[in-house]
Amino acid sequence: MKRAILLARVSTSKESQETSIDRQLARLRTTAAARGWTVVLELLVDESGRNVLGREDIKQALDLIVHKRADVLAIDHLFRLGRNTKEMLEAVDIIAAAGGAFYEQEREIDATGPFGRLVFTVIAATGEFYIRDLSKKIREGLQRAKERGVRLGRQPTLDYAKLPRARELRAEDPPRSWTAIAGELGGSPGAWSRALSRV
Repeated sequence: MKRAILLARVSTSKESQETSIDRQLARLRTTAAARGWTVVLELLVDESGRNVLGREDIKQALDLIVHKRADVLAIDHLFRLGRNTKEMLEAVDIIAAAGGAFYEQEREIDATGPFGRLVFTVIAATGEFYIRDLSKKIREGLQRAKERGVRLGRQPTLDYAKLPRARELRAEDPPRSWTAIAGELGGSPGAWSRALSRV
């Protein structure tokens, strides 16, 4: 019976997204049960996938496989391992050299065999290219927007036409609290405090 490490990773904490930790784990647990694997560790990670080999979860998983305390590292989708093809392949090489297996649930790939490695490499490289290309397009779009004078970033949360009224409320004796001002005029207490301190 193989001993498996289940790895679930998100780069955002949005629970409703398709790649949420709970969804990944449910699929991986079902696969482990169907294949007769004993789950020795579940790694739950809320972190970027850019740095694969530097992440503590990957170090822990590789250590268990290298020291023969686990046989399989299983992930739901290739990009849950990471976004850096070179480092992803290095991790798979370490697993293969230790006699372990790397299993990807989505396509049922064991990347430690020759065909699995080929498919893994093509998908990983394509995904990395897509992300880099997308990032470049986003940067170019933001630059064009700036050149057109578009204000980027967080939009103001206050109606600045209400500043005189906020000033009046703060000048009362006793002064209205920032919470009371926000309650009457909208926005947050901190935003009104900062806005009036600048005037």
